Amino acid sequence: MPKANAAQVPIVAMTANAFAKDVQPAKTAGMNEHAAKPLDMKRLCEILHRRL
Repeated sequence: MPKANAAQVPIVAMTANAFAKDVQPAKTAGMNEHAAKPLDMKRLCEILHRRL
């Protein structure tokens, strides 16, 4: 069911791939941000603060 505000929902990709060559495909696929595992909580908080 389409939602009027769906384009405003931030999508954060979380993968085990941390190389720059892995980030771009995630962003090309529509992700707003990329966070690599193991998860850096400070970075995740920065991403969420920026996006929410």
